Amino acid sequence: MNGIIRTFLGLSILLSTLYPAIADTRSEPIDVYVLVDVSLSMKDKIETVTSYINANLVDAVLIPGDSFTVVTFYGKARKAFEREIRTNADIRAAHAFLAGLRADGQYTDIGNALDVLQATITAKRDSGHKKYIQMFTDGIQEAPPRSRYPITGDVLRHPFMQYEKTIDHGTWKEITIGFGVAEKADAAADALMATVQEPPTRNRQNAASGDGGNAEGKKPSSLFRNMIDWLPWTALAAILVIVGSLTAVILISAKRKRDAAREEPR
Repeated sequence: MNGIIRTFLGLSILLSTLYPAIADTRSEPIDVYVLVDVSLSMKDKIETVTSYINANLVDAVLIPGDSFTVVTFYGKARKAFEREIRTNADIRAAHAFLAGLRADGQYTDIGNALDVLQATITAKRDSGHKKYIQMFTDGIQEAPPRSRYPITGDVLRHPFMQYEKTIDHGTWKEITIGFGVAEKADAAADALMATVQEPPTRNRQNAASGDGGNAEGKKPSSLFRNMIDWLPWTALAAILVIVGSLTAVILISAKRKRDAAREEPR
């Protein structure tokens, strides 16, 4: 009887520790860049967008050793946040920054934002890490006077837009950019495009999913693994832990009752 109880308890402990152990699968640091459209046309979307970034990028992708940079843009663009991820405090700082963004800028110059991104990457000391770049915008190009990118077609010809993948969320778009693909040989370019299509997640079993938007782009593929890939395993582990614990409690209770019955005077 004691052996059975120990077996169930051991199974419960194993399952409760095994799942977290298989969660974090990426160890190689990356540099993550996010461009966020804070123009007036994003006013009614910005909260949804920043919540999505926090859940599906900050929480699902970043690990210690990564860097996280945010470029905000409207008619102008600037590097608004940069942090090396070392502890949970850095994750909380990223959360707080994104949650505090407001969309009230005049004009929208996506091309200029890409220029500022390029300058930001160039100015940063090369870490040798792979770079993962996403842009969140409604895609409405309303450039200010004297912009280098007066129309949407000019933006689409930007070098950073040569290799991209877009997920349409209805009122806003999630665009993943293949940085440096054009400069690489075919084999290396394929590897970079693989990063665009299947981003490096902190937890391959538990990559946060999107909101069901339809993917469109040069090489369609899901941006994040669907929750259905990992949910059954989580549910199974939880059920087994609960069943094992309840069974152990029942067996212990039954044993105590039997022992008490034996000790009663006849």
